[in-house]
Amino acid sequence: MSYRLMYDSDQLAVLRELHAAGNLVATYADLLTPQIVAEFGTGLAVIDRGLGDPLRRARIGDFEPGALDPASAGRWWDDHQGRGDLTAYADRNDMPTVLRALGPHRPAWRWWATLDGEMRAPGNTEAMVQFAPAAKTGIHADATIIYHTRWKP
Repeated sequence: MSYRLMYDSDQLAVLRELHAAGNLVATYADLLTPQIVAEFGTGLAVIDRGLGDPLRRARIGDFEPGALDPASAGRWWDDHQGRGDLTAYADRNDMPTVLRALGPHRPAWRWWATLDGEMRAPGNTEAMVQFAPAAKTGIHADATIIYHTRWKP
């Protein structure tokens, strides 16, 4: 099975360094500028954490404490459909609520946050898993393993 790594950060210099090394990178929709979008192109995943999406580029919903409410995942999906494949990001505690809110008719990739080194999500062999926080990666970015080759930022 092949896999890819992706790093997410809120620091542009870190994203540039990781992107230049050939990694997928992700950042938050509220930090985007047209220049950042042009610079990173299709290698940039955009996350909506509930602080705005002025360029309407987010295809990932961040459903964790301090971001979007997990119970609002269905509304978020409805508001973002038509942007391509959507992704729901949540930790082990909140993902069941997100999946219930999405229901069976709102498809979304699953991005599980473990941040404890665990690289698989139970019952989701093709899910993305954020397994290492910045304290473990040695840079100001969390690390994610992407198992499915069809997932695109």
